Amino acid sequence: MRYHLVTLGCQMNKSDSERTRTVVERMGFVWTDREDEANMLGVLACSVRQKSIDKVYSRISKWNRWKKDRNLITFVSGCMLPADREKFLKLFDLVFTMNELPELDSMVRQYGIVTPASLYTPAGFSHPTGGTDTPVPLKPERAEIRQFWKVRPQYTSSFEAFIPIQNGCDKFCTFCAVPYTRGREVSRSSGEILKELRELVGKGYKSITLLGQNVNSYGLDRRGDEIP
Repeated sequence: MRYHLVTLGCQMNKSDSERTRTVVERMGFVWTDREDEANMLGVLACSVRQKSIDKVYSRISKWNRWKKDRNLITFVSGCMLPADREKFLKLFDLVFTMNELPELDSMVRQYGIVTPASLYTPAGFSHPTGGTDTPVPLKPERAEIRQFWKVRPQYTSSFEAFIPIQNGCDKFCTFCAVPYTRGREVSRSSGEILKELRELVGKGYKSITLLGQNVNSYGLDRRGDEIP
């Protein structure tokens, strides 16, 4: 079974897509460049720009027409305003935040879809973050994003890479939607960041960008505490 992923928006969504590919391929799906060949189609949306949201509606309209001719599961994630999320719930099979990505396999199975991995993997299948087949209870937002960061990305470039160090924003500027699409500020473990950085340098990467919605606030949510 094959999958195709459409990534819209900024570099953070591109970085998120590399972790999404890891999770989907651990489920047994194989990448295809052609949407019309895929059994699973996903899109990482960006509510920050209306043009990107318009592209999401265009894509799902086409994908839902294809469902008349073949079995197909669709999902949307990424940066979504609550209003867009409510509309997507009526159009996509699965709608989830990036924080919930590690549980995608459980979501798909609960939806009633048999994944390729489930055909030959016994109970106790290992998720990218070490879970099992049993659906994991919802966790607080900060715990969820830290689980997401533990998913090993599947880098799409051999010389350029993105490392997320922080997620969300606490500023709530009147002109910006980021706090409503990404949530409050959460800093990633400095140890995880350095480990990922050293691995990339060891593999010969020449361009490495540290990402976050508000990187200048890195560590402030843990002020006074060491970031392990």
